Amino acid sequence: MTDIPLERIAITGAAGGIGAALARHYARPGVVLELTGRNAGALEATAGRCRDAGAQVRTTVFDVRDEAALTAWVDHVTAMPDLTTLMLCAGVSSSVETSEDGQRWLFRSQRCASRRRHTICSRDWSSDVC
Repeated sequence: MTDIPLERIAITGAAGGIGAALARHYARPGVVLELTGRNAGALEATAGRCRDAGAQVRTTVFDVRDEAALTAWVDHVTAMPDLTTLMLCAGVSSSVETSEDGQRWLFRSQRCASRRRHTICSRDWSSDVC
């Protein structure tokens, strides 16, 4: 029996929209999905569909406007030596506030992950993500 090489993909905003669509797209045997979202029920629905497609799934519920929670999650997933892809999809929808405060939190969430870019991009990647 041949071992299936694991691909670990981390996605924020996987409770709906493009994050959920990407999670479903990449779900298959040999893939581990690290999914986040702020709506526990919707996130679990996405996770269930991904599991049905054969992926292993771990979920974490938080809102990316919670900078401490986001930082902790990004630190956690970027420390995984087998992380192959990080997709920041939270806040990428028409429902995001267009106010200055809304734009500020979205920028902070992207900046939080980009602080770890040196860790992520210094690896020998099997896919182009940087």
